[in-house]
Amino acid sequence: MAASNSSELVSQLAREIAQLPNSVKLGARQGFEISAALTEAEQRRAVALVVSAFEGDLGGFDAEALTKEIPSLTGRDAGRLATALSVVAALLTQHAVTIDEFLQAARNNFYDEGAEQPVRLAAELVISHRHTLTAAVERQRLENVVLPSLTDFSVAVDVRIRFANEQPIGFVPIAVVHIDTDGSNQEIWCQLSRADINRIIEKLQNTVREMELVGNLIRPVVPESSN
Repeated sequence: MAASNSSELVSQLAREIAQLPNSVKLGARQGFEISAALTEAEQRRAVALVVSAFEGDLGGFDAEALTKEIPSLTGRDAGRLATALSVVAALLTQHAVTIDEFLQAARNNFYDEGAEQPVRLAAELVISHRHTLTAAVERQRLENVVLPSLTDFSVAVDVRIRFANEQPIGFVPIAVVHIDTDGSNQEIWCQLSRADINRIIEKLQNTVREMELVGNLIRPVVPESSN
């Protein structure tokens, strides 16, 4: 009976993984390929950062934290690695499977035969935090119920130089922004002026205050989902 239940759990998880959007499966596969090039210590630090973000404020994880912790990662690679680890964390908190059962269900979707090491390590560390992650994932599911969610927000400073008669006569600094989400083909590249950034900061600060007000109004009636 136990073997039958185990087989059913693995089959259910395998079906759920197979039904994930192709962009998510591709992102996870690419993320684990990136992880395979890291040392085991770096892999552990990456998983620890993502798990800590899940256990704390789900909306607060920035893939740039991975580039600061692991300088060899580019911003794009950090975003893909974060996607892979986040998917594993979500699946393993929803399905009470063992490490080997997860590997069996994820094979050929998240990794190929013989390339399981980074996936096994991620599953091992996530399962060790499964109890505290469960409530966090429930909160994430509520937050993400309608629209795609932010997975990467990267910014670099660039400069535009004006020339006249082959001589520089002026310049303006700009910010080059990359925004990525967990939705298919929901990615944005844009540039912002200093004035644009100041307006965005003001709007975001107002939004934070409004979210606090909403929380203060509703919290006495309905308990807030724990972070």
